[in-house]
Amino acid sequence: MKPITIVINGSFWDSQIYSGELMLLGDEGSITRINWSDAIDEFAGQHTDLQTAMRVAFSDSDWLYNPQTKRLLDDPKIGIEVKSQLAELAKLPSREVQQSDWQKFWTTEDSPFSNLPSDTDIYKNKIYAASEEGLFSVPRTGSKLFEKIEKHHDASYLQVRASDGYKAVAAAAGGDGLFEFSISGEEGDLERGAKLLSQRPCIACDWAFQSVVAWGAGSAYFANFTTEKDKRSSKVSRAAGDVFEFEKLFMDLRSIAPALSGGDQNTNFAWGSREKLYRAALGAIEVSDYFGNGWIKKPAIKMAAETLQSRPFTWRGTISTQIDPKNIIATGTAPFGAVIEEDGQLTVIRSDGVVHTFPGELVHWRVFPRSTNYSNQLHLIYEDRLEIVSFVHDYFQDQAEKLAGFAK
Repeated sequence: MKPITIVINGSFWDSQIYSGELMLLGDEGSITRINWSDAIDEFAGQHTDLQTAMRVAFSDSDWLYNPQTKRLLDDPKIGIEVKSQLAELAKLPSREVQQSDWQKFWTTEDSPFSNLPSDTDIYKNKIYAASEEGLFSVPRTGSKLFEKIEKHHDASYLQVRASDGYKAVAAAAGGDGLFEFSISGEEGDLERGAKLLSQRPCIACDWAFQSVVAWGAGSAYFANFTTEKDKRSSKVSRAAGDVFEFEKLFMDLRSIAPALSGGDQNTNFAWGSREKLYRAALGAIEVSDYFGNGWIKKPAIKMAAETLQSRPFTWRGTISTQIDPKNIIATGTAPFGAVIEEDGQLTVIRSDGVVHTFPGELVHWRVFPRSTNYSNQLHLIYEDRLEIVSFVHDYFQDQAEKLAGFAK
């Protein structure tokens, strides 16, 4: 199935979508808020024969991943109708909008950030912002946000990622290493003090269940954590373990699996998220699964629990690609596939094996791996527009067997 796109004209720096609201950071110090739920409802009303597909594509992406919904799709009449709607929606041209089209959904206010953040994330209605000046947070809504901004650390940060279940924020600080901040209470407040997970340099990071993956050009590592349950109180806590270099991790895996043929094994780019760990070399991308936090859903893998505890990584295979790892700028992982940025283009290797290339110089791009309703979206920010690309193929993939993209 082809992806489906909505284009919003304008000059933007970054985007976030959260709790029915699309937030766009302007490149001149503003925040645009769009009532996304109502805007999509209006679109759906304009295409009543495709309204289920429209909502699944842009505002309720988790619906088709729901086990109860999957049982409904087993009904031939329902399943065929949903797939037919998605296919017909994909045939329509990209919907192009600007402020005047969505004026009733559109508000603009001053940004609380004095400079443009290098990266943002949202957790518990708090916006976290990484920048050269440090790590900051501010409430997502309310008046005079610039008066409520808090600074949490002085390092120069490149990327920030909130965990989806362990009340913590990880942040990549370039040459200063990888840091973690604990979250307390229900308001998403960061506790005082930063925990240095590793002094190894990193430009990006993401969560692999309770553990943290960090990477940069030519190197990547895995800060391993385990979860421990107190038998008396049943409370679960995280315990820090070893830090694994990706090069050694994949080298160990090659002892039980075929290595890549050809190419310089020292020229690579590695990254990961959830259960998926990737290492790109010339000609292919190696794939490993991480069996953390009880990720033992794959029927093809039959390992004893004690084996998984001592060796939580397992070889999955390779994805053929023409991408040269020396040209990779940035990477990401979403349910719909692996995302790779090179100079002048961005490539999505989909979970069904189809490859999409998006040409053009990007200002910013983003996926939403933690999101319930928007995990199928890819946001591409160009100089004069935002393209919101919705991938709808992954709903119909075997989540345990796919190589590109993490399982839902």
